[in-house]
Amino acid sequence: MKYIDYSWDFRQANTKQFTHCYHNYPAMMIPQIAERILTKYGVDSHLLFDPYCGTGTSLVEANLKGINAIGTDLNPLARLIAKTKTAKINLQVLDLYLKDFNDYSFNLIFDLHRISVVIPEIKNIDFWFDKAVQEKLAHIKTFIDGIEDENVSNFFKIAFSETVRESSFTRNSEFKLFRMTAEQIQKFNPDVFGLMQSKLARNHKGLKAFLAQKQEATSQVYDFNTSNEVRYIENGSIDIVVTSPPYGDSRTTVAYGQFSRLANEWLDVKDANQIDNHLMGGKRQKEICHFDSLALKESLEKIASADEKEPKKLLHFTTTTRSLLKT
Repeated sequence: MKYIDYSWDFRQANTKQFTHCYHNYPAMMIPQIAERILTKYGVDSHLLFDPYCGTGTSLVEANLKGINAIGTDLNPLARLIAKTKTAKINLQVLDLYLKDFNDYSFNLIFDLHRISVVIPEIKNIDFWFDKAVQEKLAHIKTFIDGIEDENVSNFFKIAFSETVRESSFTRNSEFKLFRMTAEQIQKFNPDVFGLMQSKLARNHKGLKAFLAQKQEATSQVYDFNTSNEVRYIENGSIDIVVTSPPYGDSRTTVAYGQFSRLANEWLDVKDANQIDNHLMGGKRQKEICHFDSLALKESLEKIASADEKEPKKLLHFTTTTRSLLKT
């Protein structure tokens, strides 16, 4: 008899509490799943590891329970979001910058103060952004570049990231990069400063809730590739691993790199259009390697018996498991 536990669907749950509200991202882990796992299995845990931390859902939930956390991800935008969602930002300092930005944008909107800005060199920028939008985004970026406090700067950057995508000609109903139709573009007139303000206000509310509940715990976010190595972690130090691995590869399944590309380019990330090639499944392995895990070995042999090419396609996924088994 099949039994379905519907208590795990969390359809009525608020998945945007605390800093989980910060930024949309493909295939995000539901916070309630991480919270439930930690409640049941992480009672005595001191350090959590998430090898595919994405935007840091498990890290946030760990910190809310007083558990230190380490996460790693290959996408610079995901790391930025995860780092910012778990940062202890000084609200007084942040509020001063928010007031300054309100005054700054007000003056720009009503032509009370004009400053010269530099439009970044982004490939096909005119294809993805209207000229007027480019200038407004450049004004926001100029303000952010002048913020000295790193945590506050990152707070503004992730609001800017969403503003970039939502003010572009991208069809925001999907994660892959597809341009709007000519008819849609003709009607498209985004309120760039309004979008930025709304993201900042929403994130500020989530931050206050997070800081009110956050225990004395910290998170570290790294960029090492768990397919090849595990760095910065002492042997035997991890008490619990909570993760949600990528849903297939970036080329055919979930376009993590495509989703992030425009924002990463505006945020000066080098080779932003090549990120999908570095993510899981981005490059095909030429040779079959051997695993210490008997289960993995037998599974690959069974797959090869049906199609000898398939194990090579799967290899980039299974090497990650091999690295974790050695940790």
